[in-house]
Amino acid sequence: SLPQVQDEMAGAKAAIDVQIAPNKCLTFAYPYGQLNSAIESIAQNIYIAARGTYCGLNSDPVDFYQVRACSPDDGDDIYAQTNAAEEQSKWLVTFIHSLDGGAGGADCWGSFTIGALTDYLDYLKTKNLWAGTFGSIVKYIKERDSAILSVVSNSSDQIVLSLTDSM
Repeated sequence: SLPQVQDEMAGAKAAIDVQIAPNKCLTFAYPYGQLNSAIESIAQNIYIAARGTYCGLNSDPVDFYQVRACSPDDGDDIYAQTNAAEEQSKWLVTFIHSLDGGAGGADCWGSFTIGALTDYLDYLKTKNLWAGTFGSIVKYIKERDSAILSVVSNSSDQIVLSLTDSM
């Protein structure tokens, strides 16, 4: 039910916030990538962004509650997607389910290994891309898009600027 979804999303955020203080849980991954407009609306009231599991690149204007994300565990070619993101100046979100089968063994899903992750991170270093957490990149995009830079005054030896935002 929607009240249960609300309680579970808010409860998960509260539980994570306690564990990672002083940081905050900012973003959400829809379980199994499943969402509808009601679920999306609940996520909007709790998180700054949410992602599904539909692989693809994200471009402006970004729908922060239907962010596309790719996973090698789902058979997505994250190297090809990385190249496309660099070539097209778009945003790629990648995720993995667990490393080396996870601590839960049979309860964890995914086949990505620590070696494969290290190889991919080394590959990212060769690209002209900014890599960061989903939350930090969402914050940057939202701050960038709300920023207003204006010239207050200028002279031959000085320019005074004002930076404001609508957040």
